[in-house]
Amino acid sequence: MILKTRVITGLLLLALLSACSGVAKNTIVSISYEDRQVAAQLIDKQVIQSENTLGIQLLKELLKSDKTENIIISPYSISSALAMAYNGASSDTAIQMAKALGWSNTTLENLNQANEQQRKLLEHSDEGIELSIANSIWYQEGPKIRPSFLNTGENSYKAEINAEDNLSSSRTMNKINDWVKKKTQNKIDSILSEPLSTDTLSVLINAIYFKGTWKHPFSEDLTEQHPFTLGDGSIQNVQMMQQTHEFPYAESEDWQAIRLPYGDGRMSMLIILPHKQTTIDILTQQLVKDPSPWQKTFDSKNVHINLPRFTAKYENKLKKALQALGMTYAFDPNKADFSQMSTITPLYIDQVLHKTFLEVNEKGTEAAAVTGVLTPTSGAPAPPVDMNVDRPFFFAIEDTQSKAWLFLGTITNHKKSHIIVISGI
Repeated sequence: MILKTRVITGLLLLALLSACSGVAKNTIVSISYEDRQVAAQLIDKQVIQSENTLGIQLLKELLKSDKTENIIISPYSISSALAMAYNGASSDTAIQMAKALGWSNTTLENLNQANEQQRKLLEHSDEGIELSIANSIWYQEGPKIRPSFLNTGENSYKAEINAEDNLSSSRTMNKINDWVKKKTQNKIDSILSEPLSTDTLSVLINAIYFKGTWKHPFSEDLTEQHPFTLGDGSIQNVQMMQQTHEFPYAESEDWQAIRLPYGDGRMSMLIILPHKQTTIDILTQQLVKDPSPWQKTFDSKNVHINLPRFTAKYENKLKKALQALGMTYAFDPNKADFSQMSTITPLYIDQVLHKTFLEVNEKGTEAAAVTGVLTPTSGAPAPPVDMNVDRPFFFAIEDTQSKAWLFLGTITNHKKSHIIVISGI
C-alpha cells in the first residue's frame, strides 16, 4: 500500500464564560483601556472583518446539518490555525485559500503582522478577564519541514515547536493531548482519540481560553425556572438569570440585540434574539448578507433581561464546511501545494478538528460587582425594555475595541446543555 503524506491541521479552543469567586489573573500585565484602544486601531481592519465573516459563513454551513443543535465556534481560533497552514501553501492552493478565507486583498506579510498584533492585543486584557492564546506545531523529526515555515510560526504566531522522533506513536498522542488539557485549563481533555497515522507529517494547533466576569453580575437570588422553546419547537424548563440595568441595546421588527460587558468593557457578549415570527436560519442569512447593524455602537437603554444559565460543549470537523466555502485544493492530495512547508509531495490537509466549551452563569468578582453598582441619575429612569431570551439565539464574544468576534454560535437545544441548578454552586 502506498501511504500518502499529509498534514493535519487541528483546531481546538475553550470558551469559558463563567463567573468566578476571585479576580481573574492574566499572565501578561494589562494595559490601560486608552492605550489598548490605540493599539487596536493599528490592526488591519480588513483582516479582522475577514475573520468575522469566516465565522458567520461557517456557522451558516454548519446550521445546514445541525439546525436543532448548539453550535459554538471560534472564528479567531479557526482563522489563526489556517493562517499558519497558509504560510506553507503555494500556487493555486494559496490563491484559493486566500479567496475562501478573505485574504485576497492583503499580503502574507500583512496577514502575519495583523495576527501577531491581534494576539498581543487579546493577551492584554483587564483584570476582570482571563484570556490566553497558545499555538503549537508538531512535526516528524528530520529535514522535511522548511525552517522558514517553522520560524514564521514561532515568530508571528508564538507557536511552540515540537519535533517528534515518532509522530504516530501513542506517546506523541498523549503529549499532544496533555498540551491541549494544560492550555485549556483542563476543560478539554484531548483532541486526538487515537494515534496519528504513519503518513502524518505535521499537526498545527491553536488553543484559546477565555474566562470573563460580568461587569454587572446577575444575582443568584433572582435566578428561577422558566420555559425555553428548543429548536425543534418543544419546551424545556431552564434556570433563567435576570437583572435590570442600562446596557447597549438595539432592536428592529425582526430582532432584539444587547451587549453584556465583561470587566471594564474591553470584551462583551453580544446576544441577538430573533423575534418569535422569525428563525435563527433567517437571522444567520441576514448576518452573512450584512452584519453591520450588529457591529455598530448601540445606544444605552434600561433593559430587563432574562438569560439562560448553562454549560455546553461542541465538537465538529470543519473540512466539509470549508470546502463549501471554496477551499477545496488544500484537502485534495492531487491538487494541494504546500511546498512552502515541505518539499515532500503529496502534502495536503486531511481534516480540521474543532472543539469548544462554553459556560454562562451569574457570578462576578467583588471588583466587578462594585464596578457594576448602579449610579443614581437625575430624574426617574425610563421604564425598562424587556428582553426575554427564552428561545434559540445567536451570541458572539467580541473585543469591543478591535471589533473581532472571538467566539460565536447559536444556542438552540438545552437538552444537549448541562443546566446548572442553583444549589450546585
